[in-house]
Amino acid sequence: KRITSKKENVDAYLMLADIYMNENDISQAIKYLERSLDIKRTKDALIMLGDIYYDELGDEKYVRFYEEALELGADDVKVILRLADHYYLREDYEKARELYLKLSGDVESNYYVIRNLGIIYFKLSEYNEAVEWLEKARSIKSFDTDLLFYLGRSYEALGNYSEAEVCYSALIRVNQHGEAVIHLADIYVKQGRLSDALSLLESYVRSAPDDPKMWYRLAQIYNALDMTDSAISALERVISLDEYHRD
Repeated sequence: KRITSKKENVDAYLMLADIYMNENDISQAIKYLERSLDIKRTKDALIMLGDIYYDELGDEKYVRFYEEALELGADDVKVILRLADHYYLREDYEKARELYLKLSGDVESNYYVIRNLGIIYFKLSEYNEAVEWLEKARSIKSFDTDLLFYLGRSYEALGNYSEAEVCYSALIRVNQHGEAVIHLADIYVKQGRLSDALSLLESYVRSAPDDPKMWYRLAQIYNALDMTDSAISALERVISLDEYHRD
């Protein structure tokens, strides 16, 4: 005759798992959580297992446990954030966006989520939405390298070169951001401001003389300005740096 119900067994296994977790006996905790799931797939057990694989073992098995917990209706913010970050880092931007947006009200005060949503919209070529989210993030934290770079890229994609210049210039002032230099130089060229592009690139190669991309861009500007000897010297520098890195 059964003296316990399935629910009591599930609860007992969960309690044992919790006790073993407190004792730092991870293998025993996993064993009892798996026994619990063999009886019934519950959100609590799935999240606990996901937490163990994420926090204790650094194993991506956490993804399938968290995903199943969400399918069963879990609304744990930690779980949603971890899954969103997982897909964001793996460049699955559609899934990452869906998960970040699940945070609804929490999004409004979470700088990290707001910024990542802006970057996701840029990656998905939805530039107006990218600007909206990234500007919202900038209202919370005015300087962040990724924020300013992707905000500049979004404005540039929309043809708003003045705002893009503001973003790129802020990055360059603080840390000589190489990609920002390239994009700002390209904007100057599009606007016919070749002397500004020249000054920008010459300044950069003085502080970072081993960047072949910058020397090539500089050679293009020299050539456009009919500075033939300087263009040749810059291109020879590109070739020598390329051979150096190959060796």
